[in-house]
Amino acid sequence: MALRALVAAHAQSAWNRSTRQLTRGGRNLALAFIAVCWGVGTLGFSTAMLALGWAAGRDLDGRGLTLAGATLFALSWGLGLMFGLTGSGRLLEVGQLKAYPVRPLTLLFAELAARAAEPLTLGCIMGLTALHVGLAVAQPGLIPRLVVMLAVHLVVLLGAQFVLGELLAAIARRARIALVLVGALAMGFSPRVAAWLDGPRREHGFERLLRLTDSVRYLPSTRLLGAPAGGWDALGRLCEGLAGPLMLLLIGAWVMGREHTAHAAVATEREKGLWTFDSPDAGIARLHLSTLFRTPLGRYSLVAPLFAMVMVPWVMQMLFHQQRASLAVFIYAALGTVQFHFNLFGFDGPAVAELFRLPVSSATLLRGKHLAVLSLALLEGAVLAVFLRLVREESSSECIAGLCVFLTINLMMATLGRFVSAVWPRTLSRSGLRGTAPPLPVVLVNLFGTFAIAGSLGLTHWLVMHYAPAYVVPWGVGALLLGAAVFALTLKPAAAFLEARREHVLLSMK
Repeated sequence: MALRALVAAHAQSAWNRSTRQLTRGGRNLALAFIAVCWGVGTLGFSTAMLALGWAAGRDLDGRGLTLAGATLFALSWGLGLMFGLTGSGRLLEVGQLKAYPVRPLTLLFAELAARAAEPLTLGCIMGLTALHVGLAVAQPGLIPRLVVMLAVHLVVLLGAQFVLGELLAAIARRARIALVLVGALAMGFSPRVAAWLDGPRREHGFERLLRLTDSVRYLPSTRLLGAPAGGWDALGRLCEGLAGPLMLLLIGAWVMGREHTAHAAVATEREKGLWTFDSPDAGIARLHLSTLFRTPLGRYSLVAPLFAMVMVPWVMQMLFHQQRASLAVFIYAALGTVQFHFNLFGFDGPAVAELFRLPVSSATLLRGKHLAVLSLALLEGAVLAVFLRLVREESSSECIAGLCVFLTINLMMATLGRFVSAVWPRTLSRSGLRGTAPPLPVVLVNLFGTFAIAGSLGLTHWLVMHYAPAYVVPWGVGALLLGAAVFALTLKPAAAFLEARREHVLLSMK
């Protein structure tokens, strides 16, 4: 009963928030569009997983077992860790539930249920279920085992992203430790270390992939799927398969219990002294940066992408022996800062009223906010370029062009974000790690804006590298100048738009 009440309260809260932000007509239209797109994508993915499961189940004594085990592991542990690495914080506000007699395990399952309702995660769950159904159709005798495996993999998919997100959040609370850890990982994932791990052999990408395929039989999903029908060996493999989910549930319950008893309360840090600035733009920028660095959610959003940026090229090299991935890393890093562009007043919350009372224009407010976020992006991009050049040994031209692409995406997203921030503003927590889901139109603008901007830059980059690789740096500089021109030309109309919607922003933040 308590679990159902928590899930129902979360769903009702999300429904009321979307209605308040979009009105009933806009909410229904956005939901219909999302449902159609999600249904088409999920149907295609689930159909492919169903066929894959059926094909693998027809040959479980041979290559089918390897294929099914690797796919199950990728859809559970792989996607769970990836979602945890790129997530946006906790979905339930646990701190508000301290006065109620709710057990930590119930809170954990409510959090996992809320995560399962997210469209992308729900689509992955449908595909994972379809894979198990395909295996059951091909091997009906395995249905009892597949039911257990489905429950295990669902717990892993949801629990892994929650536990990893909480771990990154704990690291993000200690920014110095986080930066040191990122630096250590960067050095540990360098090409020299990867070459040392390879030993004296130098394998091609296909040979390396074959060797990794041979190791798939040691994965828990493969061993559980290929376990005998009975005996001690079957019991041992069942214990192996349950060890991971039980560990995730125990860690998650401990986290919720610690939060539930108020031992992990996080207070927003405050400035210890007064500070000065030379211009109103610099003052707004300093205030915005201070808020980002001193709120748990802001730190988490800044630190979490760093780990992915370090690990993505390393995974590419370990799997396929492909070291050159600078443009992909730069594009991923740029997209990680989009949420700051699309909600410029989120961390101000109700205090945005005091910000609007300042004797400064809307253009000054926007310039200050943009100055803060773009300065942070420039620093992040420069550090990433140095990392890729010195540690990953990428070419200088690719690093320069990638940095230009990184800044171009930030400029274009900032151009869109200044309008989105005035139309669909929302308050972000300054004292906790609960993430606030963006309105559905913001998700759509983010999605199509990402495809349009990153896709066009990636396509033109491929054309330049294919036909005129010597001009990759001029191409990057040209793209940056184009982005800067669009950014500058739209500042005045955006300021006028914000001026007209100040009351709407103020009311939305209360």
